[in-house]
Amino acid sequence: MSPKSPQSNYSKKPIKRVRLLKLGPPKSKGLFEEYFYGFLAAIFVALFILLKAGGMDTSTALVVGCGWRTHLVRAAVEEILQ
Repeated sequence: MSPKSPQSNYSKKPIKRVRLLKLGPPKSKGLFEEYFYGFLAAIFVALFILLKAGGMDTSTALVVGCGWRTHLVRAAVEEILQ
């Protein structure tokens, strides 16, 4: 008779837990986030044309257009972030 070898008990071995990577749906950007600089350019050009048509000279229309564009975009971004 052969001596009995101890049987290994698999239920007492530590279990390694495998972490699976959770993939969610990709975050989609909004239209404003996607084309931010395009919106800035369109606002600036529209303001420039309106100010120029209102009788301002070119340099004044450019400066005032930049100021109004900055104000409008800042107000829109603050509204979005709230």
